[in-house]
Amino acid sequence: MVRVSRWMCVLLLVGLAAMAVPGTALAAVKSTVTITSGEGDEFTGKVTSAKQRCKAGRTIKLFREDYESGEDSLVGTDKTDKTGAWTMDGSFIAGIFYARVLPSVFHVHGMAIRCAGDFSVHQRY
Repeated sequence: MVRVSRWMCVLLLVGLAAMAVPGTALAAVKSTVTITSGEGDEFTGKVTSAKQRCKAGRTIKLFREDYESGEDSLVGTDKTDKTGAWTMDGSFIAGIFYARVLPSVFHVHGMAIRCAGDFSVHQRY
């Protein structure tokens, strides 16, 4: 017979209760977004993650810093391909840019996996 202490029972019940509560936060899988090029009329970049599902189909937003107004401008949006690569074509004014990958959630066998969001390093192009 296995003896279980009262504290082990309490911890087990608390853990089970936390899993049953809708909206309970799950640990997020780290994702990193980078800008690899901003030359000419095209920006390119990549999302990397330990989980393949956290690379593909992620929403990327490209921003240009605006020091005068204090509000950064959204200049483009794209979705990553299966390798995590993204590309935005356009006519970009020189400045300081950064990319943001939005957080996302996907389900595998009824279990939710949360992919964390991230901001790239601000770079002058």
